[in-house]
Amino acid sequence: MVNNQPKRIKVLVLFGLIFIGACVDRIIDPISFNQPPIADAGFEKLVTLQSSPIQLDGHASHDLDGKPLSFFWELKSKPDESDAYLVEPKSVTPYLSVDLVGTYEVSLVVQNELAVSEVDTVAITVVNNAKNIILLIGDGMGFEQVRAAGMYRHGSDGTLSFESFPFHGRVSTHSASGVPTDSAAAATAMATGRKVNNGVISSAIPGDGSPLMTILERFKAKGAVTGLLTTTTITHATPAAFGAHEFSRKNQFEIGRDYLLESQPDILMGGAQFVDSASALEAGYTVVTSRESLFSLDRGRSQKVWGQFGATNLPYEGDGLGDLPHLSEMVETALDILDNDPDGFFLMVEGGRIDHAGHINDLYKNIFETLEFSRASRVVLDWASTNKDTLVIVTADHETGGLTVKENNGLGVLPDVIWKTTDHTSNDVPVYALGVNADQVNTAIDNTFIYELMLSTAFGN
Repeated sequence: MVNNQPKRIKVLVLFGLIFIGACVDRIIDPISFNQPPIADAGFEKLVTLQSSPIQLDGHASHDLDGKPLSFFWELKSKPDESDAYLVEPKSVTPYLSVDLVGTYEVSLVVQNELAVSEVDTVAITVVNNAKNIILLIGDGMGFEQVRAAGMYRHGSDGTLSFESFPFHGRVSTHSASGVPTDSAAAATAMATGRKVNNGVISSAIPGDGSPLMTILERFKAKGAVTGLLTTTTITHATPAAFGAHEFSRKNQFEIGRDYLLESQPDILMGGAQFVDSASALEAGYTVVTSRESLFSLDRGRSQKVWGQFGATNLPYEGDGLGDLPHLSEMVETALDILDNDPDGFFLMVEGGRIDHAGHINDLYKNIFETLEFSRASRVVLDWASTNKDTLVIVTADHETGGLTVKENNGLGVLPDVIWKTTDHTSNDVPVYALGVNADQVNTAIDNTFIYELMLSTAFGN
């Protein structure tokens, strides 16, 4: 009789090794296990009551095993006496219908086909209106200008301050004249919600030529304070569109008179060409002409300030500013003064010389202007972190130069680029938003929508 015991032992050992190997393989390759899915209910939102119903978004949820997901949203808490409800709670993007000011908590449960589930909860805070609106415009700043600056300063793109804002989109910029737009028409679209011909400053052309009420003027009319800051001359097209009404952007002396006699922004800062200190003093402004005199201001009280810096535009950042302030320092000062007013404020900040550097295809100057614009945005971001009743939008009026980044050469080295023109282009430009109703900036929009968003957010119209 043959003894088969050793053979049986070998077979058992073999099966044991196979089993152990399979277990080790599962430990090494965790994807082979049924892992729980990732539930992502999106960003917390701060919205106005008029924005109801509010779209929720679970698209960022996923399953590591690649298994299909099912979705179920649940309203976990709401203000007392609220009749809020969810529309299509089993979809990826349901709507939350709200009816009262307050905080609503919504949970998303995602489940894969093996009934493994995960939960994520997000808070939606509802207010009546935003108290403050801050609009930052990088003149001539397209997507590629942003990329190039990030590569130079941080070694990679996606790294500028405003790129950390939770909501991003893209903006079309054509004017009533067609494409490409100029700064006057593009800024008018954002200031008034109306398309006008190139060169026109907030006047109905095409149309009867009547003044178009700007978002700045709407804030003034309700008793709030306002400000315009730029690195170009203060009467340049972009700031002018918010505080003046002229048939031509070339009427810069007239634009200065519009500021003094009509719109009267509380804070004006930029190049001093086409304005004079005597007229500003007569109109009740404190005039500052240097970085030192800017810093000497009493920021603890509301006041009218006109910063008249240099004979024309401020110098390029890359050339040094001498005794003149950086845009970020203007922003810090303006915020400290404007936020003394209990009725809130509107502030427009322009990085105007990004455009000038684009017109001459000077990448070094373009990058340094964009980086200072990013620093100014960082000042706003830090301020808004403790002033939640604010909408902040960062965008551009148009792209200048047709810039394309070809290669990232790393930290502190200019990337390889191609310029296609020395003029404006019809390229879409980026937009970034945070704060009240910022979630509405998450797709492709027209520049007139920026006005509509600011208006509805601040006034509920």
